[in-house]
Amino acid sequence: MKKGFKTGSRLFALVAAFLHMAVLAFAQQAPAGKITGKVKDSVYNYMLPTATIAVYRQSDSSLVKFTLPDRFGEFVLPALPGNVALRLVVSHLGYTPFVVPFRIGESMQFDFGTIFLHQNKGMLKEVTVMAIAPVRMNGDTLEFNADAFRLDSSATAEDLIRKLPGFTVWGDGDITYNGKKIQQVLVEGKPFMGSQDPAIATQNLPKNALDKIQVYRQHNLSNPLDSTLSANIRLKPDKRVGYFGKVGGGYGTGERYTADGMLSGYTEKLQLSLVGAANNINKIATGTEMLLKSSTFQGEGVGTQYQSDFRMRGSNNAIAAGARLQYDMEPDFKPLKINRLKGDFFYDDQRRNIQSRSVENTYLKSDALLTATTRSQAKENSTSRNANAAYHKSTELQEWNVNATYSGRNTHQVYNDESERRQTDVGLLGNSVSQTERNMEVSRITAGFDFQNRANIMIADNTRQGRVSRAFTLGYLFSAEEQSGNAATKSEFTSATDPLLNRKYDRLYERQDGRNSSHVLRASYPGLKRLIFHRAGLAGIGIGISANYNLGSKSAFDRILDKRSADGKFQVNPFLTNTRHENTSNFTPALNLSRSFGKDLSNRYNKTTSIHVNLQQQYYGLQSNADQPIQNISYHYSRFLPQASFTHTNHQYGLHETSYSLAFSTQANYPEIGRMAPLTDSADLWQVLKGNPELRPQYVRELTAGYSYTSRKPKNPWNARVNLAAGQTDNYFSDSLLYNASGVSTRYAVNIDGQRCASGSAEIRKAYQTRSGTFEAGGRYGMNKGRYPQYIDSKLNVSDNTSHQASVNISFRHKDLLILKAEHSRMMFNSIQKGFGQSELKSRNQSTMFSGALQLPVNIHWNTNLIFNRNRVNQLNPDNFVIWNASLGCRFLKGRQGEAKISALDILRQNKGWSNIVSGNAQVFTYSNILQQYFMLTVAYYPRKFGR
Repeated sequence: MKKGFKTGSRLFALVAAFLHMAVLAFAQQAPAGKITGKVKDSVYNYMLPTATIAVYRQSDSSLVKFTLPDRFGEFVLPALPGNVALRLVVSHLGYTPFVVPFRIGESMQFDFGTIFLHQNKGMLKEVTVMAIAPVRMNGDTLEFNADAFRLDSSATAEDLIRKLPGFTVWGDGDITYNGKKIQQVLVEGKPFMGSQDPAIATQNLPKNALDKIQVYRQHNLSNPLDSTLSANIRLKPDKRVGYFGKVGGGYGTGERYTADGMLSGYTEKLQLSLVGAANNINKIATGTEMLLKSSTFQGEGVGTQYQSDFRMRGSNNAIAAGARLQYDMEPDFKPLKINRLKGDFFYDDQRRNIQSRSVENTYLKSDALLTATTRSQAKENSTSRNANAAYHKSTELQEWNVNATYSGRNTHQVYNDESERRQTDVGLLGNSVSQTERNMEVSRITAGFDFQNRANIMIADNTRQGRVSRAFTLGYLFSAEEQSGNAATKSEFTSATDPLLNRKYDRLYERQDGRNSSHVLRASYPGLKRLIFHRAGLAGIGIGISANYNLGSKSAFDRILDKRSADGKFQVNPFLTNTRHENTSNFTPALNLSRSFGKDLSNRYNKTTSIHVNLQQQYYGLQSNADQPIQNISYHYSRFLPQASFTHTNHQYGLHETSYSLAFSTQANYPEIGRMAPLTDSADLWQVLKGNPELRPQYVRELTAGYSYTSRKPKNPWNARVNLAAGQTDNYFSDSLLYNASGVSTRYAVNIDGQRCASGSAEIRKAYQTRSGTFEAGGRYGMNKGRYPQYIDSKLNVSDNTSHQASVNISFRHKDLLILKAEHSRMMFNSIQKGFGQSELKSRNQSTMFSGALQLPVNIHWNTNLIFNRNRVNQLNPDNFVIWNASLGCRFLKGRQGEAKISALDILRQNKGWSNIVSGNAQVFTYSNILQQYFMLTVAYYPRKFGR
């Protein structure tokens, strides 16, 4: 296996070298010609940077290439064919197009000099242009005309976007334009199928249904100096009604099966989606959104989360179904005018069976190691239901959001455990056997609203109305949760050191019920400065106030019975049976100070700086009343919790955009009853919980810094980011552990100073586009370091934990025919126990992944991926295994609406259910049953119609 892993590393290097040579080969193709020029207004002689420059073939009027001038009106169009009859068309809204035929000669260059466009005035002589302008500026919106680009009849919106200059569709699904990320992709100004994921629209809508793709800047109404980039897909008038979907199923070896379906339809006002799925191959859907994305017309892609998870423990059967509705009372796209109703429902049923063996090593002192070996079997059946409804109304001056949610879950669990513990300097300490069956039903509802009233900038400050700012926000959220449950446990502990410690329990948890509720009120008023000081400048500092108030209540009802050995009857356990009511209040008023300023030069640069300081005071109180006297606790605390942030953005138009940030925050965490006064359940054989009523709140201070760079050039974008964070916690919530002669631990909650942590992350990615494909490379690195103190047998032990995660990836996409990707990642973890003579816990995990996709003739497509894994713990021999998956599929029927696919998963049958977790002074290794090799045949049909 060691040889196999070395092969994986070599394969990554080989693939990287191959992709590099491929890019060089494309770069070394025969030189192409280029044209240059400058566009001006013929009357006023000013530059026209929003003109469209397009080149067509004279023979068939097909589009060769196009661009927009830079901010100086100058343009360059490279990579044009030499010695071919071409036609240049320069157009601009409100101007007569400039049309001239040309041919690039041996010099491979052609300079048009200054091109003057004449404004349309009165009745002009008709000018016929035998082509559609591919792009134009419509006010502040850039519009790409879909009909100007020739693609396959079954092409989607994503295929078109990949062809548009300035656009990059990254491997993780992000879409950028001129290097800047597009935050949302709308269809007719609305979220498509209620989703924020652009793939739902771009991978389903056909290119021939599109009229235009618009790109525009969306300003933040709360901070006018901030803005994001958005895209909007305009459909042709006769394509604004349609439906699309998928129905598919598969069966494979080992009685493996999968089935899924989706049907979505839309009109100008209504959008509706229905989804469903069932399988026993570890494909777990977390919501309607995931099933929608996995059922797109382009099929399951590399980034699809809904696929077989070979890391999931146990055997898993899942059934899921969902529905989503969106209704827009404003059918036409109007900026800042939204009147929308949304609803979502998701049902999930899972059956899980896990068999595992775990080994937990715990350092007690430098020469003593406690080893616990546990064999367990767990069966869990759970059914959940989630529904939400939202109403959103927005105008230029007001915005309403009203939300309501419901969630319910029923769970039935059965656990069987056998465990034994040994100590290096003693030998066998004891063993235990336990059986537990538990039922639980939980339901939760929330309802609330958020309202924002914006200031009217048209009202002058020197008027009575202008002096009092009408901008404010108000929000309210109510939540309620109710649970009911019961359980039965049989457990037996046998001590190998002292028979008097032997214990046996047959315990019935007849009632484990609870009720929780909370009321949260939020309000802010940013216009305090104008209200008090009127026109006083105060150096441009903004002053506002805000407040948050949270009122919560909890009730718990527990009735516990123990079986008497004398007569076999159950009697009430007076120590665990309890009724408890808890009320909490959390009030946080704040004074908000801000200063924002910027510098801007039209079409050159934009620089903005923002400083925010929140001076907030927190008042927190808890009152607990219970049948068990130890849980009658009350406390009140008041704490000053300041926060501050600084951001600076420098946007050099057409070149790059950089951002710097620095923030300081404080937070107080308050002790809960479970830490201060837990009720000790003796049926927990290996751990005894003890409280600490003197536990104090912990106080957290954190400092974060960030830097990001984004190239804003139309071609070959790249971006990078760096984030750093450091924090310290006073009165850290920790534990004091005492072990007896049988290895049973007694855990006390304590406060300890000295907890510190630091983290850092960096990411870089680069795309390089050629005439035949796109090359993409990137890397990530993350580091976390923490110091976590605790007491073990009355001795202070400090766990110094350090982890590193690093990955590099490289990919190449050749049109729609070939996709290659390689990725290598490593994760390292060290934990040094400084209370035990520098005892050290280590783990090393690394993987190399190679994936490929090939589109063959007659709509045949092939996919494969290889993952070479290597795991090593401390000084043990490394564990190596390879997961190899492959599939061969074929699209058929008109419009490629049918699909048949043969898949082979875990071909080498090497998947292993192995995990390693380090916490404090303990390290746990777990081996579980998992999904392994299977082969499957699947078929799918994609019904779709766009237009009436």
